[in-house]
Amino acid sequence: MAPPQDTILTRPMLHHYDVDEVGPLHYIFTTIGGSIYDLSFINVGEYDSLPVYAFNIDRKEAEHCNGSDNMVRNTVAYVLHLFFENIDNAILSTCDIDDGKHNARHRLFKRWFNDLNDGNFTFLESQVNTGYGKTWAMLYYHKDSILASLIKKYFEDYLQLMNEL
Repeated sequence: MAPPQDTILTRPMLHHYDVDEVGPLHYIFTTIGGSIYDLSFINVGEYDSLPVYAFNIDRKEAEHCNGSDNMVRNTVAYVLHLFFENIDNAILSTCDIDDGKHNARHRLFKRWFNDLNDGNFTFLESQVNTGYGKTWAMLYYHKDSILASLIKKYFEDYLQLMNEL
């Protein structure tokens, strides 16, 4: 029997940190080095009856992390899988600019997406003005979603609104 295909749905499930679901669409995990990651999907409203979810990652850093920990990547991908398993929708993420690391975050998430995407997901990205400076907005959704055209329209409108700030 052939081994299972290496995809976003199988790879992160094989080698990820233990995840605690602490609330609806809210997850926490701790790395070997003691960093605590808090991941949440926040329903930020509706767009033409489409529920809109923002994806938030907060980290309490116990050790220096340079983005090379594949277990963190796999765990984030696993949590994204849990979201898409239950909700046929999209995830919007805007990189935080407070610490000046927004470009590094964007590169990291884009690399993770490219490493793990099995062709079933679409990734859209654009630089946006937050009113405090430029950063990156990213949107992830299942490519075969019946809501795909509405999701893309939402992202276009979101970008336009952000760039008017």
